[in-house]
Amino acid sequence: MKLKSIKKLVSHESKRYDIETKNNHNFYANDILVHNSSLSQYGLFARSRTAPTKNPWAQWLKPKWDSIKNDLKDFDLEICGENMYGEHSIIYSGLQEHFYVFGVRNMKHDVFLSWEETEYWAKMFDFVTVPILFRVDSSNWRVENKFRVQQPQTMEDIINDLMTHTSHLSNDMIFESPKEGVVARIQEEFPNDMFYNSVYKYVRAKHVKTDEHWSKNWRRAKLESEILNIGHDKLRELYSGHIEQGLLKL
Repeated sequence: MKLKSIKKLVSHESKRYDIETKNNHNFYANDILVHNSSLSQYGLFARSRTAPTKNPWAQWLKPKWDSIKNDLKDFDLEICGENMYGEHSIIYSGLQEHFYVFGVRNMKHDVFLSWEETEYWAKMFDFVTVPILFRVDSSNWRVENKFRVQQPQTMEDIINDLMTHTSHLSNDMIFESPKEGVVARIQEEFPNDMFYNSVYKYVRAKHVKTDEHWSKNWRRAKLESEILNIGHDKLRELYSGHIEQGLLKL
């Protein structure tokens, strides 16, 4: 991927910290997918492969990287995942972990492993994978998800249906957390240069909506077990900004 031009973008609605390319919402740096975080023998990276990240919300992963970096080197692997350590526009009431693996790349052959292999390596390194919302049987275009079995007409039908439900990382008994979006990928392995034809991302409208620069005011995301120990009034005080923006309902 070559840089063609640099243009300053001004948003009159809200601040954005994700870069979305026209007709292709993939996140690349030096031809490698880096959204949101990745761990390899070379370090812990976040959005850029110029140098290992120094972001404060990523440093909690550093001890983990130290413990597995030699294994990552021996097996030529890069672990790609979603770092959810810092709270953002959505507060998840059912968060079990702070890092969810969504891909594993074989660096020697430059291929993303199949989902079955991704789950295997995530388990080997003591990580969890992102929740599976649905699987499609392409032979008869049948989808199975956690809500029901149906016969959709298009992928758009599936996505629109899933987006009507709360997040898989929501404990609705505490409060409802909306979905940030849905990512669909093929189950087989695929070469890195075919990523744009193998993985698709859908995000809700205005999926990042904040009044202040997030990186200056970030705070650690609470796990479900921690939220359960917080009283209702304290929750309203803690997340008053999200409630006012309609991003959280108590």
